[in-house]
Amino acid sequence: MQRIAGLRPWKRLFGAAIGIALAIGASGPAFAVYAASSQLCYGARCSEMGYEVYVPFVSDTFHDDVNGSVPDQTGNFDETSRADASARVVSFEVSFMGGELPSDVFLGSTPQRPRGSLTLIAFMGATGEDELTITAPGLASGYVTLDASLEAGGINGCTSPAGCSVGLPFVSPYLDVQFFTQADQGGSGDYVDVDKLTTVGGYSQHYTSDPVRFTAGTPFPVRIGISGTMSLSDLFTDPSPPNMFDSGSSLAARATIDQLHVFDADHQPIADATIVSATGTDWTTTVPEPADVASALAAALALVALMLGRSGA
Repeated sequence: MQRIAGLRPWKRLFGAAIGIALAIGASGPAFAVYAASSQLCYGARCSEMGYEVYVPFVSDTFHDDVNGSVPDQTGNFDETSRADASARVVSFEVSFMGGELPSDVFLGSTPQRPRGSLTLIAFMGATGEDELTITAPGLASGYVTLDASLEAGGINGCTSPAGCSVGLPFVSPYLDVQFFTQADQGGSGDYVDVDKLTTVGGYSQHYTSDPVRFTAGTPFPVRIGISGTMSLSDLFTDPSPPNMFDSGSSLAARATIDQLHVFDADHQPIADATIVSATGTDWTTTVPEPADVASALAAALALVALMLGRSGA
């Protein structure tokens, strides 16, 4: 989570939103907080869901016609999003499709929003939390480690169903994904940028946390979270941005706590530990596969492949 401090202001804001959700959950009753959220934006026009409600699933569709923004120009802006959260698996998918988009909307500024502050196209986030109590014969304290995996991928291309408008420049959105796991005060995390997300096959990585100490019989929190953003950052670095442009992108991510390992005070594996979960989640299995989460990611990756085929890339 240390990476958040160095991010752009709006990235720090949305990263903090996930942190707030987890902090509230940690101080609440002994059951999980599943927080899924999304924000879809077209310039200053935004659709926002899930930030103040702890729900395991959110979805949203955002559409806006460009008509009238630029004289004699028409177009549309569409986004779809979905985020899922459970104690051990979190996922999201988002698709941005735009045709004949006006730069003046994205480049607009107000006294409250300086030029360049409206770069966000989409934010997706999902966090899961559980509370575990571990006991074993003769065990006073020990250590746990978390094995986790992150799968993510996206494309930048003309994803408008009708195809690219002839003659308009293409503005490529910037994509990124943030990921973390946490057991009490320790865990693992990563930041994945557009270069890794848009490679053929996407991004896949396995993570193992450092050992985290626990007291036998005393509950401690375990958390997992991901977030992803799209922005038109390159539009704002262009000294002569186009009046109208095409743009489109798709992004999907899934993070899983594959397994929790239990060790004694001498860091020796414990085979007969009992793990009691506040949510009733089975933490002794190797890899959870909730059907809805697995199918959601498969559908998102299929959409990415379809759009890639349409773009001719």
